[in-house]
Amino acid sequence: MSSAKQLYLAKAAMMLVAFVSISVVIAHMSCIWLGPECFAAQRAPLSIVESSRAGTWIAPVGTAGVSLLFLISGLYALSGGQVITKLPLLNVAIYTIATVCIARAIIVIPLLLRYEHLRSRFEVIACIIWFLCGVLLVFGHRYFESTKA
Repeated sequence: MSSAKQLYLAKAAMMLVAFVSISVVIAHMSCIWLGPECFAAQRAPLSIVESSRAGTWIAPVGTAGVSLLFLISGLYALSGGQVITKLPLLNVAIYTIATVCIARAIIVIPLLLRYEHLRSRFEVIACIIWFLCGVLLVFGHRYFESTKA
């Protein structure tokens, strides 16, 4: 495979992970404005849905915190793909994020098999997406690391 094609695939992989992460930020943050039905539709814990109904701070602050983690993941994917400037601790961050993505997918599989109430098309698709994001992060980052001169 030509180096131009490899560069294109590696950059596309990192940008896809960033797109997924930033899409999750938008989806999560939208719940703050859309309310408890949005939290429930996104399968948030009951305590978060109830916090949203009651208007307490737990739902919006928790959502903002989780969204910040996804935003950071997206920024590191863009940085690893050399779309934005190199962020601090790039290697550690990319491999940590990739490990969390892959672990999230693998850990959920036994839970889906054991607990029927957790089984849904959403969970299965989320497992697949986050597993692929982890693999794509490693693939893309390794390409960019191997081309350093």
